[in-house]
Amino acid sequence: MNYSQTQKAGTIVHLKDSKGNTVATFAPKKDYQTVVISAPELEKDASYTLYTGGTSTGSEADGLYADGEYQGGTKIVEFAMTNSVTWLSETGVTTARSTKPGPPNGTGFEGEQKRPEKRTQ
Repeated sequence: MNYSQTQKAGTIVHLKDSKGNTVATFAPKKDYQTVVISAPELEKDASYTLYTGGTSTGSEADGLYADGEYQGGTKIVEFAMTNSVTWLSETGVTTARSTKPGPPNGTGFEGEQKRPEKRTQ
């Protein structure tokens, strides 16, 4: 999940399946804009809802909440997990952002970088 704006440290991320079962409830210790969730409960072609904020009554260890009830968050996105890696934004399933290095003007981040032509004499 890639948020459009940075989320404050301690802001809970909560993922539940279409049956209402919790997949993960996590509160990062640092400000964040991207979250990656990997869990054995995630299944291809299943539906999920991601929430941000709210509270959990579960016991917390290193930001991860076990058991307890989650409540009061804001629904960010509902989605179907279409692949083993499913990229999300606040508008739904999307594609990965390119991480290719390139010059500051942006060329090289999308598509091919142009290389100088070889000259023969």
